[in-house]
Amino acid sequence: TKTLTASTYMGLDYCKLCHSGGLGAQDKYTSWQNTAHAHIFTDGINGVLGTYRSSCLPCHTAGYNANTNAILNPVNGGFDDVAKKLGWVFPTVQAPTNWAYMQTVYPKLASLANIQCENCHGPGSQHAYSLGNTNFISKTLGSGDCNQCHDAPTHHIKGTEWYSSQHAVMGSHTS
Repeated sequence: TKTLTASTYMGLDYCKLCHSGGLGAQDKYTSWQNTAHAHIFTDGINGVLGTYRSSCLPCHTAGYNANTNAILNPVNGGFDDVAKKLGWVFPTVQAPTNWAYMQTVYPKLASLANIQCENCHGPGSQHAYSLGNTNFISKTLGSGDCNQCHDAPTHHIKGTEWYSSQHAVMGSHTS
């Protein structure tokens, strides 16, 4: 059986409340900060990555779903919904001050930027409102979660590399 939980995106600031080394839950925030996921959007709009476009947003932000024909409610509190509500537009020039400006003027939107907890675990409102009930978030380690973004040829080939590796074809094993 599968359990479906209807939730909305909260953003990193909510996840940090419990997952940054306090008493609430295991610290996941500190180690995440040192990953490429933690600053891919930031680097992109600041011009560090070279070419960066609005087409990168579905993978580099939380909850981005601009599909107006979605069967489920397309307004999920994700990056695209908050951007639209606030009137934020993708910067035409990637400059070193873009991220700082976004954090100052659009803090709620900045909380949904970069690849973070909810990109992999799904929208976290029910998890947060239940004070951390893990039944309300995804906990899978399946390759499909990563491959949502990492299997987009020609420049994101990690999914294809994994499927071609011995890790994928061996199945499970014990040591």
